[in-house]
Amino acid sequence: MDLAFFFRQRADFIASFYDTGSQAFTSRINGIEEEVPPWDDLPPGFDPEAGEPPYMEEWTDATDGLQMLGQAAVSLLSDALKMYLEGLRRHGEVDLDASDKRTAKERGFIRAYIAALSRRYGLDPEDQSRAIDMIEQVVLARNLSQHGSNLTMLSEQHPARDLERFPSMIFASEAEEKLWRENETGLSFMRPRLRIDAANLKAALGASIAFVDWVDAAVARKQTIDPMS
Repeated sequence: MDLAFFFRQRADFIASFYDTGSQAFTSRINGIEEEVPPWDDLPPGFDPEAGEPPYMEEWTDATDGLQMLGQAAVSLLSDALKMYLEGLRRHGEVDLDASDKRTAKERGFIRAYIAALSRRYGLDPEDQSRAIDMIEQVVLARNLSQHGSNLTMLSEQHPARDLERFPSMIFASEAEEKLWRENETGLSFMRPRLRIDAANLKAALGASIAFVDWVDAAVARKQTIDPMS
């Protein structure tokens, strides 16, 4: 089975899913911000003395909806990566030994499979270090979105351990991350929140495809040299 082909097909679907789903949210956000009909008239009962711009609730719902859509897309991508790697294992292209299973518990399934693939195919993870960092963050973003801790907020904060582990967070506001990294007090409320948009989702999809193509090429080379392996 051409697992890489099906992965790319899934990645294309995720991109289309996000692009299509985001149109309604972005249309509402832009309409409110640009005050185009039907957002050009003040809503009934609007009080300019209240201190909030008109249609604040509708704008907030749309921005939250866009974030939820992004989280759904990243969760689909994380699952696709896991299915691809587990598919390699089921087809006998890679196997996890005891040390890999410990790595999976301590550092996640991405690092476990990379260790196993590197041994079998002579891969150097440094060749795809940026892509690997990004797909690890895809999995972390999926876990963060699926295991919320605050009912009052739809977007979770990145844990301090992840902020310390990665020099740059793909799914975070640049301004929020900069503020956190320049903050010497380590106050938890300043940690950046999970932010998914069209640009960083596209980057994550590109990194995931690059990773899968890298692994797929190594598997194909091995099969050409030793068809019985």
